[in-house]
Amino acid sequence: MRDYFSRRLKDFRPGERVVRTEPPIGKTGRRADLLTVDGFNTLRLWEFKLVAGYDAIPAGSLDVIITIRNLHHVVGSNGEAATFAQWMTALKPGGVLGVVDARTTMEGYDGSTHRINEQTMIDAITAAGFELVESSDLLANADDDLSQNAETGNRYDIDRMALKFRKPGM
Repeated sequence: MRDYFSRRLKDFRPGERVVRTEPPIGKTGRRADLLTVDGFNTLRLWEFKLVAGYDAIPAGSLDVIITIRNLHHVVGSNGEAATFAQWMTALKPGGVLGVVDARTTMEGYDGSTHRINEQTMIDAITAAGFELVESSDLLANADDDLSQNAETGNRYDIDRMALKFRKPGM
């Protein structure tokens, strides 16, 4: 997360630059801190909390997993099957997976706008064994022409899907 943020700093905080980053922690490759400076010489120390991988979470111990505006990077990637398998293991029977992501009407994933087709998302998650419980239009925006980049555009104007899945067994 920290490395992603530091690479995209100019998009999130124009005029600010990275001064230094903390070296990797042990052999994990995970990093935590980031020091930035803006045009007024204001230094900011960003602390990114490290969370253990899903393998450190006891199987069947989570009631809910919520993912917001990032699963489009997973669906269709090499890590898709592993991610969904880890979530399936971590959730209790009947546990809920909540998904919010930017929607497109194009098939699959639209890399130029960082949006994903809702049916593509549903198909990938149900193929991993989750049951679709509900789809909501709570975050839908009919005025979005779907051309705006979902990562750099106004997040509140983006047409988003809100999906609720359940791990079978309850």
